[in-house]
Amino acid sequence: DAKNTAARDSFGVPEMVTNMQRARIARWQQTAVWALALFAVCGWRQALAWTVACVGYALLRGKLEAWSLARLRSADPGGRFTYTAAAVVGASVCAAAPVLAWNSGHAFGHSMALVMLISAYLVTLTQFSSSPRRFLTVTAPYSVVVLGLLTGLTAEGRPVAFLAGMGVLYSAVAFALVYGHIAHRRMRLAQLRQKRLIRALERARDRAQSAEREHAAALNKLREAVAAMPAGLAFYDSDDRLTIWNERYADAGGEFARHLVVGQTFRELCEINVAAGAHPEALGREEEWIEARLAQRRACTEGIEQQFSDGRWFQVEDKRLSDGGTVSIILDITELKRREKTLEQARDQAEAANRAKSDFLAMMSHELRTPMNGVLGMAHALSGTGLEPKQRTYVDTIIRSGDGLMAVLNDILDLSKIEAGKMELAPDTVDMHDLVEQACELWRRGAEDKRLAYGFEIAPDTPRWVKADPTRLRQILLNLISNAIKFTDSGHVRLAVGRAADGAVTLAIQDTGPGIPRSVRAKLFDSFTQADAGVARSHGGTGLGLAISRKLARMMGGDIEIRSRVGRGSTFTVRLPLEETVAPGAAGTAVPEAAPDMLSILVAEDNPTNRAVIRALLESTGWEVHVVEDGSEALEALRTRGFDLVLMDVHMPVMDGVTAVNHIRRGQAGRRDIPVIALTADAMAGDRERLMAEGFDDHVAKPIRPDELLRAILTILAEAFEDEPQALSA
Repeated sequence: DAKNTAARDSFGVPEMVTNMQRARIARWQQTAVWALALFAVCGWRQALAWTVACVGYALLRGKLEAWSLARLRSADPGGRFTYTAAAVVGASVCAAAPVLAWNSGHAFGHSMALVMLISAYLVTLTQFSSSPRRFLTVTAPYSVVVLGLLTGLTAEGRPVAFLAGMGVLYSAVAFALVYGHIAHRRMRLAQLRQKRLIRALERARDRAQSAEREHAAALNKLREAVAAMPAGLAFYDSDDRLTIWNERYADAGGEFARHLVVGQTFRELCEINVAAGAHPEALGREEEWIEARLAQRRACTEGIEQQFSDGRWFQVEDKRLSDGGTVSIILDITELKRREKTLEQARDQAEAANRAKSDFLAMMSHELRTPMNGVLGMAHALSGTGLEPKQRTYVDTIIRSGDGLMAVLNDILDLSKIEAGKMELAPDTVDMHDLVEQACELWRRGAEDKRLAYGFEIAPDTPRWVKADPTRLRQILLNLISNAIKFTDSGHVRLAVGRAADGAVTLAIQDTGPGIPRSVRAKLFDSFTQADAGVARSHGGTGLGLAISRKLARMMGGDIEIRSRVGRGSTFTVRLPLEETVAPGAAGTAVPEAAPDMLSILVAEDNPTNRAVIRALLESTGWEVHVVEDGSEALEALRTRGFDLVLMDVHMPVMDGVTAVNHIRRGQAGRRDIPVIALTADAMAGDRERLMAEGFDDHVAKPIRPDELLRAILTILAEAFEDEPQALSA
């Protein structure tokens, strides 16, 4: 391991192995050369004996070196001592060669001995250059031989040779020590660098192992996350071959779930499913369907929905990866589709119920307005005759009762329009001060009858001219004032008009009525809701006024707030963000202040009572009235004589009013631009707009009020007179 490797390196094992290899080669070379030298100097017997000794030692030293290395590799310092000892023994054996050469007795032998000694020092230096101490230890036998030879030279009286030998010896030793020291320092530096490199490698290895463990952990988490995903997930490589997928992908795959293998292409999987009939929409056009599916996959567009033959629905989405691969996501939306279908059925049922409600209200409106038209029309006609005071009281009672019933009917129709989203505002330039004054004046008599202090106050900063729907704004004011007077038995009812800090117009209706408990306020603006069950019995009403008023206020961008104290009264505040504007210029259309003296009017009405009512109302003004019973008779009358105006019922036998108007506008009955006013009990949301689109010039709902009918006639005549004065018959 790393620790044993560092320990072995600290004992120089790699270096020792290299030195052993070098020494082995040098020994064999040295043995061969020195054997030849001894053969030449001493004869073959000495050379053979010395060579045998060297060969035997070489074989023995090989075993010793192997044993030493085994101990050193196990980090045992004892191996180094054995190795050094073996080197000393080898040097001792080799030192015998210079001794034999010296003893030859002639100058060539002496020179050969000196060369052998010097070469022995150099060979040993190559082995132990990093350790001067071991170098001196191993070369000790050579040094002993040199000292012995030099001593012999001295004994023979040859001091010059002695001094020369000593110089050579000391020079060799000094050179060996200096070179060995330098080599030792280099070796130590190399070992330090090696140790640093080893430590760096160990740290890098540890980091790599830690990163590998983290990568493996992250990969496991990713696999667990993929397996736990509620959707099917599969990865395809750049060649669109399957690489990895989760169990839900296999479950959702249909027929190919049993054929999923790594390396399979997406096209092959599609072919398996199509062949098994998993996709009903692919039947009869299998190849075309596969190509279209592959094109969708290559485009990576938004997800698509697929239905399998077993009834399951899946949303399939393909996303392109940075490496060119594709990730496919399959989500089971069968339950979502079931709920969607349930919601569609519920929506259809709700729409059907809403249509049924609208049809019912339209029918009831028509059926109620038709007889009420006779009741109120005849009552108004009767009030225009000379009546005794008692008779007039009776007639007025009939009219008030009929108006009350019509108010309830109109409230129901308004609520129906708002809930159907068909109520549209008609903003116009409105004189706010005048509108408030008129609304208050309408209920002044009711307040005086109950002896209430009644009045209104307009703050100076209130804008006079604003953009608003005057009809709906007046309706809100009248509803709130009516409620305040209805529920206040004593005290006062006051209307205060002002301006809030944010610029909104405020209309506050304050009364001293019984007050409204906090528990009731939350539902006070709900349809058909009143403060308590006894209210309807004591004061009457349907509970629609406040609901309609708040809805209208919110349609204008505002709201209605309430502050109340039981026993002290209530304050309803309307906040409307009305746009301030300037006073309008002179009216472009002159509306006659009085009816023309001579006017010829054609009336098409199938109901005898309504015909009698309309005739009575119009003839009281002195106009000429011609009455027919259906649309075909109206067309025939228009072809035979001229009229200034047509009052046309919508629902008639033989030919209805809409068909008759279409014939008139196509020029099939005299003047195609003759004014035609619809008289009908159709007063539901959108009825007026529908009739105007069919070609009618105006719409008057039944029951007919004389003032409304007269206003509509005069307005139409004024417009016709402005466009073409000669159109009116004098």
